[in-house]
Amino acid sequence: MIITLKLDKNVKKSGRQSVFFYLSHGKSGEVSQIRKKVYVGLEVSAKQFDLKNFRAKPRHDNQSIINEKLKQLKEIKLTCETKFDAGQYTIQQVVSHLSGKSNIESVDDYIEQEIKVSRSHTTYNDYKNILNCFKKHLGFPKERSVSFNEFSNFTMLTKFKREMVNSGLSNNTINSYFTKIRVVLNDAYLNQFIFEKFTLHKSLKMPKPIKQINTCTVEMFVDGLENCKTIYHVQALGFFLLMFGTRGMYPADIVKIKSTDLRDSSNFSDEFGLMNDDFLKNGINKLIDKGENFLVHTRSKNRSRSNVPMVIRIDQTIHKLFIWLKLSVILTHKNRPEILGAFDDNLNILDYDTDTDIHANVWNSWSKHCSRLLKGVRFMDARKSFNTQALKLKISSDIRQVLLGHKNLTMLQYYDDLSVIEDEVNDAHKDILKAFEFEALVELVVSKFNEIDDRISIMLPPYNQYL
Repeated sequence: MIITLKLDKNVKKSGRQSVFFYLSHGKSGEVSQIRKKVYVGLEVSAKQFDLKNFRAKPRHDNQSIINEKLKQLKEIKLTCETKFDAGQYTIQQVVSHLSGKSNIESVDDYIEQEIKVSRSHTTYNDYKNILNCFKKHLGFPKERSVSFNEFSNFTMLTKFKREMVNSGLSNNTINSYFTKIRVVLNDAYLNQFIFEKFTLHKSLKMPKPIKQINTCTVEMFVDGLENCKTIYHVQALGFFLLMFGTRGMYPADIVKIKSTDLRDSSNFSDEFGLMNDDFLKNGINKLIDKGENFLVHTRSKNRSRSNVPMVIRIDQTIHKLFIWLKLSVILTHKNRPEILGAFDDNLNILDYDTDTDIHANVWNSWSKHCSRLLKGVRFMDARKSFNTQALKLKISSDIRQVLLGHKNLTMLQYYDDLSVIEDEVNDAHKDILKAFEFEALVELVVSKFNEIDDRISIMLPPYNQYL
């Protein structure tokens, strides 16, 4: 590998030319040949520049500053060449170093420089927390960097596992930590920051415990509602019921819902490419009964894997629950108008970026209330509760998977009559809500809201008057 400092041939209006590193590796004509320019953000005047010694002449503006910068660049060049020849750097690491990024020799640097800019804020925080947990259990100071060799060392990982077990962490949590360690290391491998793909040794994995499914029954929900003392308690159970009624959505889904996602909305766009698909035109895009509509929604959990949405039946009872939750949230969160949904949109209860810390902050209190009032049942268990009701009703596997968003109707085209499948899905949804006494539970939630704060029942637009 050869690295050379050069001046760009293009002369800018200012009469200056850019300085760049020219990296050359491999024989000409070979597939593996690499030729790359790496600009360093420095411009010089060619007329006052000594190309032979690659330094600014005495009469050059800011001559001493430029020459000091060039001295640093020459040192970086030498370091990169030496480390590459010694097998300590890959080509990508050389490019990163030449680009002005810190020398990525540690997992800390990789998470801060690569993961932070390429993943969501939540994912970045997740990996950062795993690294801090690794340091804590191995007795490393928080400010100490962890090398890739340490992060992948079997002896250290074994000690990490033993310390986590001694700390009382669950098997699922330990397995989750090791999975994320593997993801970070293999991400670094794919980006050519380390040389070997990481394989998690089977001895590091914890046995999977027998999975206990937490589900909510009608009786549990009624008991929880009776124990509600504040409007926040009722909101928590109202949101759980809404997640159940919308076929197992998560909090991040509730935040993203808007009336423009309804099928008959004049604002509904062809974002998903649905309207040009004859299969969907003829099979899905139809309203069934008066008083029903359909929400076209891509689950938050699947957004990076698929852009094919669920088509969820919304009836008047579900719509009513949306409205009561929206009005109650306007009252309770009047000091945080930046997270509230549009006042003229009944389905838009909350509206903010779910990839930030705001999301956990907003839902933290409701999550705790839900778990306490429903004896350990969490918001995510609304899906399990919905599926349990479907199993009790002996609904087929294909229909259940469509209901929960594991499959979409486009995956069932092998059926002769798609309209029959859509009718089965919507009938199954109705049957599950009926078995769970959904309409009666919504009325109980409304009554509880009125009992605790009767202002909701008399709220009229414009709703910003209540802020």
